[in-house]
Amino acid sequence: MGEEEQMRYAWRVVDLIVGGIFVYAGVSKVLDPAQFANDIDNYKTLPWFVSVRLAFYLPWLEIFCGLAVISRFFYRGGLSILTALLAVFIGATVAARMRGLDITCGCFGHVSKNWNFGTHLVLDFAIIARALVVLLLLVVLSSKTSAVDRKEWVKLTDCHYLDAPDNDGDSFRVRGGDKEFTARLYYVDAPETNLRQGDRTHEQSLHFGITLDETMKAGEKAKQRTKELLQKPFVIWTRWATAGGRGRESRYYVIVEIDGKSLGEILVAEGLARTKGVTPNLPSGEHAKAYMERLDDLESAAREKHLGAWASSTSKKPDVTPIPGQSP
Repeated sequence: MGEEEQMRYAWRVVDLIVGGIFVYAGVSKVLDPAQFANDIDNYKTLPWFVSVRLAFYLPWLEIFCGLAVISRFFYRGGLSILTALLAVFIGATVAARMRGLDITCGCFGHVSKNWNFGTHLVLDFAIIARALVVLLLLVVLSSKTSAVDRKEWVKLTDCHYLDAPDNDGDSFRVRGGDKEFTARLYYVDAPETNLRQGDRTHEQSLHFGITLDETMKAGEKAKQRTKELLQKPFVIWTRWATAGGRGRESRYYVIVEIDGKSLGEILVAEGLARTKGVTPNLPSGEHAKAYMERLDDLESAAREKHLGAWASSTSKKPDVTPIPGQSP
């Protein structure tokens, strides 16, 4: 497992913990709204009737936002609301403390009733710090995506396939004009031909419902099919967005067209690739979401016909879920 994947799993565990805390806290308050109304009233900042209304409303808000963080559905909104709620409770608790009121903030229901002031602040600030880091990362990634999305497509004609040891179905060496580089297809993911990226190969085997050995055999078929299709000159569309890779030299995301047909679409339609990957809007102006839906349909048809990697599949329902949002 790579460092990036380990970090992703670690953040996922934190999401489950934070979301679970708020779901638990919300449920405990729902079961005893009168106690929560008293907790709010103890701050001596709001009229009693407002405290009562909040005691009935806020717990459900915490539950729904906690579930949003756990499920990652409306994730950013749920995390933002929980952060704001914690900030309000911290401010109110500190203000109450400065006025000489010895109270609990009520943030986590009965489980926090016997916590002291310092414990409340440490936990609240820890959750807020974690939420702010995630929100900052989301903003940075969003701004990068917007900036990259403004890149212009470049069209390379009379391109040629080059034999190379690391070529496979969706990544291969090409020459276009005076440039020679490794191309990586947008929108699709062909099976691996080996176990150098074991986790990825395993994930692909689960997706197609086949064994690891069958996955690698399907990867070899995809590699040979790509080489066969690219024996004549073809067109490349690229924005020179780097795709990373195992070697020192960068790969670049591309769309490959052969006689007006997309290589990625051909591989998916023949069951030699799945719909997955980086998803910018197309050079034609077609929106990425609409295009990915078309690829999903091609993949479903290949599965129904038992083509390519689907030939020996035991999968009943493929998880055809492209990465949300747009990328380079």
